Amino acid sequence: MYLKKESAEAMGEEFRKKPKIAFEDVIEPLEVSKGSDLCTIFDSWWYSTELVESVKDLGHEGIRRLKSNKKLVIDGEKIKVRDSEETSDYEEVSITSGGMRKSI
Repeated sequence: MYLKKESAEAMGEEFRKKPKIAFEDVIEPLEVSKGSDLCTIFDSWWYSTELVESVKDLGHEGIRRLKSNKKLVIDGEKIKVRDSEETSDYEEVSITSGGMRKSI
């Protein structure tokens, strides 16, 4: 699926970054059963604001692990993840699977 930029160009293919491939080829085409929600889980290497927003635009929930040097915007202020533990509230996420609602 992923080709380095030089390889993609040499093959006449469009260069796409990994998060774009993940969304376009894996997440977007998923069909979710009626009565279920899709919850995407990303590790810290796959975090991308564009990917997160694209998943949210589809109406899906997401759980992400962020690298400690990433910045969050809390109350309009940019704060590094490593500095936010004491200042941020964590939001409970609920998903429906098999007709049952679960919260984490």
